[in-house]
Amino acid sequence: MKTHSFTSFKPLFSLFAFMCLFTTAFAQPTTEPQTVDVIYMKDGRVLQGQILIFEEKDGDITFQDNYGRKYSITREEYKYFEENQIVKDRKSKRDTVVLNRKENQFEFSVGLSYGWYNPNTSFTEDDYYLANFNNSVYHPINLHVGVGKYLKRKHFVGLNAEYSIISGISPVININGRYSFQYDAYKKNTALYIPVEVGYTSLNNFTSFFVPDTTFSGDKQLNYDIRTSAVNIGIGHGFNFMMKNKHSFALEVLVYKYFIMSESFQGEMQGAPTFSTSPIGGKLAFYVNI
Repeated sequence: MKTHSFTSFKPLFSLFAFMCLFTTAFAQPTTEPQTVDVIYMKDGRVLQGQILIFEEKDGDITFQDNYGRKYSITREEYKYFEENQIVKDRKSKRDTVVLNRKENQFEFSVGLSYGWYNPNTSFTEDDYYLANFNNSVYHPINLHVGVGKYLKRKHFVGLNAEYSIISGISPVININGRYSFQYDAYKKNTALYIPVEVGYTSLNNFTSFFVPDTTFSGDKQLNYDIRTSAVNIGIGHGFNFMMKNKHSFALEVLVYKYFIMSESFQGEMQGAPTFSTSPIGGKLAFYVNI
């Protein structure tokens, strides 16, 4: 029987050993471990990336994160930083870059609001005015402009005005003083706030009455415009989506209660009908803040 000595397998073992060494060598990393700069923020976040500029005079940093986004960090916003740290495997969610917000600056806003106005009429029939109708709910679309000032970031006081551009009760004029309170934890780029408004509303509405017809048997319809002035009080909730340069755009919803100051019919009338309104309303608004 033919036997094989170890020497006959030597070329095979040599080839196997060479392949193992080649595979092991090829699998080894050919680059040095990646390093990053790490900034420890006062709000608890840890940012990784590259410090592009460090201002030794005031401690401000120009920073680029691992996703290529550049922004500025003031000395008041971070605790400390470490440079050239070896990157570890990260399974956490992507870091959120919290953009700067206005703290004590003025802000101007422009936008549109979609309103809801319910007159809630009260009418009592008498000998002449037999019935009342056409007191519908209206949905004016208003142009909005505003100005105000932040106080320590959380508080905002200002003044805004609205004028209807599309409305069945045109024109609608709102002039409101405004206060809002930001209650979020400043850890996201969406500011949550509660707006409160107190102001003046002027609008032209209309209504109709049935009255006796002395010419023909039956009743006839009389239509009247109503000029209304009221004090309004509103409260709601808003979402302010932050952008660069401390600009933002906002979405908010408010509900209103109106307190009538004066309500007058336009045109000649035979006596005054027992008629009044107690309006309520609301609006959905979109603003750009600069």
